[in-house]
Amino acid sequence: MMREEASWVLLLNFVRLRELGRTTQSVQALRRSFPNAKVAAVATPATWPALKTVGADGCAIFRRDGWAGAWRLVAGLRRMNLAAVFVAYDRPDRRGHLKLELLALLVGAKRILAQSPGRQATEISQLRLGLVIAVKLAGLIFLMSWAAVVGSIVWATLSLAGRGESAISLATAELRQLEAAGANRH
Repeated sequence: MMREEASWVLLLNFVRLRELGRTTQSVQALRRSFPNAKVAAVATPATWPALKTVGADGCAIFRRDGWAGAWRLVAGLRRMNLAAVFVAYDRPDRRGHLKLELLALLVGAKRILAQSPGRQATEISQLRLGLVIAVKLAGLIFLMSWAAVVGSIVWATLSLAGRGESAISLATAELRQLEAAGANRH
């Protein structure tokens, strides 16, 4: 008789030593939901020992070596043919975690589950997760655009201040010129 290979489920969360209790609960919830599966997690070399103590069977190590390392991680996880991926949020409103959500989408798991503290895990579709990621990325792009505008204004003000002029005095002078030009037309 051929022995069936155990499937894998992937736990995605930010492991913090002070929050190991929540990570333990996530691993236990995965074991209840997928009793025949092995639990894997993504970790850094520093967080792997902590994940091992809470019951993870395996780990994909993420090394901070740029895009090439990130793509190697995704490719390795895709080869595992994951039964499910479980995103454990550390906030009830599911804010943040853009990297984990993107990873959850890219690994190609058959099911995607998400859980916030104090709530039941819910299954979410790839389409919904993709839309969540798109909205978060659009928000980041918007914020970065505004940061560039504000940075330009600050740079211009500091540049003017370096010449002994202030933006307020220049704006006041410009307004006076406009008022004078308008008064001269009448």
